[in-house]
Amino acid sequence: MRKWGCAKVQIIAEITYMCPCKCWFCPFRNYGSRETMNIRFFAKAARVFAEFFKGQVLKLIISGGEPSVLPNLRQYVDYAKNLGYYVTIATNVFKPEVLEEAKPHFYQVSIDYWGEKHDKIRGVQGLFSRALKFVEEHENAYIRSTIMNDNIEDIVKLAEWSIKHGKPLFAMPIKGCKIGLELKKLRKNKAILIANHCPAGRKQLVIDPKGNIYQ
Repeated sequence: MRKWGCAKVQIIAEITYMCPCKCWFCPFRNYGSRETMNIRFFAKAARVFAEFFKGQVLKLIISGGEPSVLPNLRQYVDYAKNLGYYVTIATNVFKPEVLEEAKPHFYQVSIDYWGEKHDKIRGVQGLFSRALKFVEEHENAYIRSTIMNDNIEDIVKLAEWSIKHGKPLFAMPIKGCKIGLELKKLRKNKAILIANHCPAGRKQLVIDPKGNIYQ
């Protein structure tokens, strides 16, 4: 897998609020909004940032909501790639066919629980097996997990699966969550990155579907 850890600028484009999941920990769950970033605005913003940070390594994470609900996802990816961004799609793999068509550099697959527990909390039957299969079948896909007080054992299982299949796993605890002894042991494995804080680039910008920009 190609490495993008040298990226000095990270831009997160939350291109849509739409998502079929109902995760209790998601800040968008009560929005009830179908708002989506217009492709023309996305293109303009990507162009402005590429010019402003010219000469620096640029990483763009396309997230949501759930990006795969957008049938024209490939347009967003292609435009960013043509400007020189390393593009990652952050996804729950709701529609794998849309993700495959989009062809980003990387897929960051969100899995926080193991098995049926994942499906139950996300509210979508079969999502866990779909996501795990996608990671297994795509060389440029890796798991991204959020460590919470109710999923420590699940993260351990995901980490063990990742080690077995030679896949990277990035996990970051929410504020106030205590990492268990098992996870501390897994830190010794180079394929597992368990962060104490967000390891984003030196500069990070977030754009929401309404066009608001945050640092």
